[in-house]
Amino acid sequence: MGIRARLASIGFIFFMSGEKKVSVSINTTEEHLKYVGLSIEDILRRVKFLTICFGTKYPRMFPLDVNSNDIDRIIHTARILQRIERCDGFKRHLIQYDKNNIEDHLFTAKTAGWLLDKNYKVSLEPELESPVGGRPDLFVITDKNEQFVVECKNIDISSFYKVDKKQKIADIVYEKVRTCNQLDLYFSSEVTDSEARMVFSNTDLVTDIHRLGCSNSETRLVVSDKIQIGIIPKAPIIGKEDCVTYVLGGVLEDNVSKQRLPGFSFMKGGRSIGVWGPLPDYRKRWGNQRSKSKKQALTGYPMVVMVNGDNVLGDPQLHKEYFNKVWLTEKNIECSGVGLVRFVTENGNVGIDYYKNPKAEHLFEL
Repeated sequence: MGIRARLASIGFIFFMSGEKKVSVSINTTEEHLKYVGLSIEDILRRVKFLTICFGTKYPRMFPLDVNSNDIDRIIHTARILQRIERCDGFKRHLIQYDKNNIEDHLFTAKTAGWLLDKNYKVSLEPELESPVGGRPDLFVITDKNEQFVVECKNIDISSFYKVDKKQKIADIVYEKVRTCNQLDLYFSSEVTDSEARMVFSNTDLVTDIHRLGCSNSETRLVVSDKIQIGIIPKAPIIGKEDCVTYVLGGVLEDNVSKQRLPGFSFMKGGRSIGVWGPLPDYRKRWGNQRSKSKKQALTGYPMVVMVNGDNVLGDPQLHKEYFNKVWLTEKNIECSGVGLVRFVTENGNVGIDYYKNPKAEHLFEL
């Protein structure tokens, strides 16, 4: 007999403007509340905070019937904004949000919170007296009374996560290689369905995969200049295979090279197959961000471009070469440096790679 989840729910009405009323309900389980370490009253306070922040825009950005799947996003958003609500320009910052750019502006908010943690004074969407130039996202005064502006950039990586193509390749491997071991496929360049089917129809390759899977350690098999296979031994599946399936998108980072591959991990019938790569080419993206940030510089202030490093995939060495050859040069004297800041790290601390422009009009070390 299964255990029935104990329900926890609450509803309330808030006024958004004038006579406009919106009803919000929160429906979850006591088990989920225990898992996230919050009470339903805690969630209610966060929802109320967000309704105060966004007013009439709230229903376009967040669900009115909040369930367990929505809670993490609401809590995450509220915590980020609560850290910066006392900053000058907080309301100007909130005006920028709409349902299509929430993550872009949340990155700006997270960056502002990180700078506050360094005991810096931060203004959002700054309105400086007699500025010449654009309008950067942040104006910052350090604990040493140094002043600089920050332009924040969040890169859209959705185009790197086309699940259909990788699903077809995983299905071919499920069909051709019957093994309980975990297989991870690494691609250095794009591979078509027909190429994948030809590769895994090779009986000698399938035999090699089975043989290497019988060892007691993880193995990497080089198939061609395009494909490598990681083989991790797993216990045999006894009896009927579990019919549960799942697809999980993620980033695979090499511990040595720090190269970051986008991909998916598939599970079917108790067997796991990962399909990763190829390395994304960021040159076009860097070019777009460089030209946009250049327009936001203000005469008289160092400008630092902060990029969401959690969304930077590919080869960090190639990124560094691009910055040094194209971005951080005498042609971009407005930019004092580029910082790749990562909020999702193994140790939980914020990580940053900062590349300064030796040719900048205003030299600045972050």
